[in-house]
Amino acid sequence: MITFTIDEHMDNYLEIFDWMIGLSFPRSFGEYKELRDSEPSLYSDISLLVKTSHKNPNIKFDFTNAFPITLDAVPLDTTAGDVVYPEASVSFRYDTFSITRSV
Repeated sequence: MITFTIDEHMDNYLEIFDWMIGLSFPRSFGEYKELRDSEPSLYSDISLLVKTSHKNPNIKFDFTNAFPITLDAVPLDTTAGDVVYPEASVSFRYDTFSITRSV
């Protein structure tokens, strides 16, 4: 599971959302075909980099043949006094993963 900040135009959220629609219940076969024929296609390799407190690369996780299986709803709160950046979590299924230290 990865938690991320949703960007201003929701591009990162919508990319995962569209990926899940294409994999599961597309409204038309064209949506599945677009996903199947696109790059990176149905599955994707994912790299997650963990940094030190000095923002230097520390540990790298590599996931192969990953695809999203759950995506949180977008939290919409109009009662907050300060600017609150919305976050969402996504869970992925994958074939294998490896861990590499960058020391």
